[in-house]
Amino acid sequence: MRKIGTVVLALAMVGVLCSAALAADTLADVKKKGVLVAGVKDSLPPFGSVDTNTKEFVGYDIDFVKYIANKLG
Repeated sequence: MRKIGTVVLALAMVGVLCSAALAADTLADVKKKGVLVAGVKDSLPPFGSVDTNTKEFVGYDIDFVKYIANKLG
């Protein structure tokens, strides 16, 4: 039983390390391209919806993505 716990813990640690490495590569790619692509739902007000007048996406999620994009330059 103790061996199974050790193996599970080791696999979890490897997964965390791999995800951190992938995140660093993704951030570098975004900065290199100069474009941030983000998927948000447009049918969950107030998080995301389409403004009927301007036909633009509005909501909290859109505001967060715009903020992150501005911080990245």
